[in-house]
Amino acid sequence: MSVLRIYASLAETPTRCQWALVNDAQEPVSGEGPPTQLPRRAARVQLVIPAAQVLLARTRVPSAARLRAGAMLAFAVEEQIVDEPDASQVSWLGAAGEDDIVAVIDKAGLERWRGALAAVGLSTRLSDARRTGPRPLLLGAATWIGVAGSSLLLQRLTGNW
Repeated sequence: MSVLRIYASLAETPTRCQWALVNDAQEPVSGEGPPTQLPRRAARVQLVIPAAQVLLARTRVPSAARLRAGAMLAFAVEEQIVDEPDASQVSWLGAAGEDDIVAVIDKAGLERWRGALAAVGLSTRLSDARRTGPRPLLLGAATWIGVAGSSLLLQRLTGNW
């Protein structure tokens, strides 16, 4: 099975990233560039976030909330985070004794990356593409038009067209 690992900062706009395509049968292939140049042949995609952008917290979570990431978990760590609970994506990782361990990341940064990856075809969930709205597609179209237009203009100015 092949896995595409994308190394991304949630604090930055998703315009460039480092990536590695890992396959059981071959040597890993790595690269760096805009999301439009990411390999598309991977069976799975993983977004690797810097550890400094992830808060691991101990708390007590109702057992019904453990399997759901979202608002209920965010309110469980409300006093341990700086932002409002709605601004954080919180996922339950497991238990340590009587405490629950959760991971907290920036929801807006994660949504920017989800939108950018969906816009370049790396999302198989239609609900993700619908939720991000038309902005990533419009941004991709505008970028494509800008690159194509500037390329044609440069060819015209240099006399190659």
